[in-house]
Amino acid sequence: LAQAETLRKHSNGNVRELLVAVAQDPAMLIWLDNKDNVKGKPNENFAREIMELFTMGEGKGYTEHDIREIARAFTGWTTEPEVTVKDHAKFIDSPRLHDDGEKTFLGETGKFNGYDAIEIILKQPAPPRFLAGKLYAWFVRDDISPEVQGKLANLLVASKYDLKPLLKTILLSRDFYSSSSIGTQIKSPVHFAVSTYRKLGLAKVPGVPDYMETTGTLGQVLFYPPNVAGWPGGRSWINPATLLVRGNFAHTLLFPEPESYGAPDKVIAEGYGKIPLMFPQYKIQPRVWNAKSQKMEPVSAVAYDRYLAGINMGMMKGMDSKEPKKPSSIVDTVVRSDQETKSKMTQLADNERYNLAIGVYTGFVEGYNRVKAIPRTPAEIDLSGMLRSADISTAEGAVDYFCRRLLSVSLSTDRRTAIIEFLKNEVGGDQISLDNKDHELALRRLVHLILSAPEYQLG
Repeated sequence: LAQAETLRKHSNGNVRELLVAVAQDPAMLIWLDNKDNVKGKPNENFAREIMELFTMGEGKGYTEHDIREIARAFTGWTTEPEVTVKDHAKFIDSPRLHDDGEKTFLGETGKFNGYDAIEIILKQPAPPRFLAGKLYAWFVRDDISPEVQGKLANLLVASKYDLKPLLKTILLSRDFYSSSSIGTQIKSPVHFAVSTYRKLGLAKVPGVPDYMETTGTLGQVLFYPPNVAGWPGGRSWINPATLLVRGNFAHTLLFPEPESYGAPDKVIAEGYGKIPLMFPQYKIQPRVWNAKSQKMEPVSAVAYDRYLAGINMGMMKGMDSKEPKKPSSIVDTVVRSDQETKSKMTQLADNERYNLAIGVYTGFVEGYNRVKAIPRTPAEIDLSGMLRSADISTAEGAVDYFCRRLLSVSLSTDRRTAIIEFLKNEVGGDQISLDNKDHELALRRLVHLILSAPEYQLG
């Protein structure tokens, strides 16, 4: 959290100040091991990444010798040992741990410290071009011409690494609004989900489908990147599986079923959830989260077996505790005869297994009962109301309206014609009755079609 606040504070300020803040940020000191970078035992992790990932680019103007020497400059930049996650870690510049000897890197020699190292890095020709290219790719598109990159780099140097002049130039350029820049970026999972909420006019994040489950399945959990370089992005976001998940997210958003929706924040992890069936001799009561009662409610062994197989609570109506308790294949493989002779060691092992099974499963149940559930409210979407406000009542007008509202790039003529015909078939003609519930459902099917289209994945 503190690192996120640091990045927000310096995001459009000065690069030099940003680099110092990140280098002294406890999260970075811990993650890239500079807290352990001390005189006599230099750790090179941060020294490498500050050049490779943050300022210059891999192999752009530095050597392995430079990395080793810069690591010495950063010795002594550390933090207090963490006691608990509630403690606010603090940066410490320790003279005792700093190597105050002479160092030579990037063409300069002296008794440098971390501040000096950052100054010397920013004197190199690579950082302004690297940073200009990174920001251009993020806001505009991947392919930047050497000429444009050079001009933006010169602007960054002229402003003494203040970011605002560079950002203003990029965001007000003709290139930013050109046809070659529109629709060239593939939406990240977070961008995809949040932009969908906004484009559909939602005031808050709905509980169905689950935002965290969706973005996590698609490969992006905020504050939890795969490594210090972050997410690779671009084409890595899209494959046949993730494209299907994106379409299913749109369908659940438009056609929610809160009563049968399995809240992912109340699902006992696979393996632990099987405990009641794996150890029937312990007579552990299986329980499943009930959206109506907001509690972990008891179910029969048969119903629980079906639940673990993927049958949600909405499909399990009528499967109450009166059902005959048929032994599952899991149960058959673990039940032991009560008459089996057991050694003392076996009895001890059984007792420990009993304590573990009861403790783990009961812990999940009690935890889920006590921790406040995420409200599973569906999205409040009124597509007919949107068309009414826009004074549109024809199939062609509706398709064009929602394409303008939802898409960054235009559909091809053939695809547009096919979608118009689809909506006409759904409503039985060209006219849409905005007070007809069936026509609202038809509009939802139309919007689902658009949100699932390849064009919608582009921003």
